[in-house]
Amino acid sequence: MNQRVSYNRKMPLTSDCLNKTYINRCNTCQPAASYGIVDIVKDYCSTNILKYSDWIDCASLNKYYYFVQNLGYSDVEAYIEISPDKKLVYTDSDKIVIKSCEVSYFQPLRESRYIRFSYRSISPEGVNLITSWFQAK
Repeated sequence: MNQRVSYNRKMPLTSDCLNKTYINRCNTCQPAASYGIVDIVKDYCSTNILKYSDWIDCASLNKYYYFVQNLGYSDVEAYIEISPDKKLVYTDSDKIVIKSCEVSYFQPLRESRYIRFSYRSISPEGVNLITSWFQAK
């Protein structure tokens, strides 16, 4: 099994990515829980302009976290953001740099109803594909 290391945490990379989600009318990801586990897998294109993932409603979840894989050739920085209403936004993590072809683990320090992450390529000419896995119980 192929493994990548980020911040001294070994995480196996697998190709088994089941996307179990739907988007409601407010453009918010609503997890579709099966057997108590939630998996939401999405791809994003990172440039040097700050972008955001979709908001995820965590009201019915106990534990939730992200794995983010940088499939590009330049580094990407990312932050976790939380919100009670998708308008008031709080940056809940320090900047995390995801090196090329590495995976990083994000877990919010605080709980809130909504969560997302923001991301951008560090290099001005860098365009990177990143894949995020949101998992919860």
